Amino acid sequence: MTAVRLLSTAGALDENTYALVLVGDRLSRMVDYRDPDSKALFNFGDAAAAVLLGGGPSRFRVVHSAMRTDGSWADYYAGELTDGRVLIRRAEHRKGLGEAYVRHFTALVDETVAALGITPGTSPTS
Repeated sequence: MTAVRLLSTAGALDENTYALVLVGDRLSRMVDYRDPDSKALFNFGDAAAAVLLGGGPSRFRVVHSAMRTDGSWADYYAGELTDGRVLIRRAEHRKGLGEAYVRHFTALVDETVAALGITPGTSPTS
């Protein structure tokens, strides 16, 4: 989001000039698939995203962005250097991670919908 915000500043891109912003991660490399406790690390996956930004009349604006993290789970996962790579290990199982994920995801959706001025249960065009 930092690159998008910087490039969306007036004058950052001249007319007919474009910037391609790419991001990606390979978190799946950090999961030790031989460890049964690590296989359940559902939130460690690979991802990528791209956005093409244009200067001039094709300018855009960032309507909304939001993120969440729950620090109470910070001790649940830990990195361990093994054979030259970092592997993620999970602490002893405790209840509540699934519920925390759903609670935060729902809050992000609600916040984004509200920022767009959409009332749940209605069409964005109504």
